[in-house]
Amino acid sequence: MFELILPYVILITLVGTGSVLWAKWMIQRAANQIERRHRAAELIVNDGEVPPAWIEQYRQRVEALGREGGTPADISAVTSLAQVAVGRELDRLVKYLTTTRLVADEHTRETLITGIAGRRQEWDQAGWENVIDPTGTATGRSVNGCTTT
Repeated sequence: MFELILPYVILITLVGTGSVLWAKWMIQRAANQIERRHRAAELIVNDGEVPPAWIEQYRQRVEALGREGGTPADISAVTSLAQVAVGRELDRLVKYLTTTRLVADEHTRETLITGIAGRRQEWDQAGWENVIDPTGTATGRSVNGCTTT
């Protein structure tokens, strides 16, 4: 009799354990995503920086183009791609902040959303070449009156 029940007990135990581990993994994944969003908002509003995960690939492309003698049109194309990609991420972040209940209060929500909008406007006015390559080393442009090489 016991040998008939044992496979079912093992199966139920494995399914139960797998379900618990899967749920734990999903909860951790959701928590990490929420943390990344809140850290991105903090970095944008407080430090005025684009989150590295959003911009790093474009910085690397511009640096590679600078080393390999890329044309200004090539660099401009990469900066345009970066502007679109970062804009999309900013839109997603604002949408998240508009709907989430994970902010302290409505004043905090409004401060974050207006802060992000202000930084976006600053970056647009400064030019995306300056956002991607703030030192000017990859593009060889003038920084503080000196041409970089």
